Amino acid sequence: MRSRTRSVLLVSVGVVYTWVIGLYAFAFFVAGGATSVLLGVSAILFLIVGLYVLHSEYRFVRDGNKLLALRTPTESPGSGPDFEDVAESVRRAPDDWQNWLALAEAYREHGDSSAARRAMQRAILLQRGVR
Repeated sequence: MRSRTRSVLLVSVGVVYTWVIGLYAFAFFVAGGATSVLLGVSAILFLIVGLYVLHSEYRFVRDGNKLLALRTPTESPGSGPDFEDVAESVRRAPDDWQNWLALAEAYREHGDSSAARRAMQRAILLQRGVR
């Protein structure tokens, strides 16, 4: 499944999920009673948190893809500089977003997705001008 198709499918599921949770929350409010109202409020809060996480992930992917499009291509993927060289370039110039982007790609190629995500987040912040 292609990336765009997957994104449309996930957004569609999110819209249906939002609609169903909203209906349940409304039903709890209409039912009255302290327990029902508390369940309705908790459903709304759960929905808000879910939408916030979905929005944050969307922004992360969008901004990460923008950085990947802005970078200066050096070589074909997988044949880039050695991991230690990339880490050293980050140590020498920690405020350069391109170094952090290269580090994120190096981590991803080595299978460390959490470190790759942190490096990509740092690259995004640096590119925005946040130190």
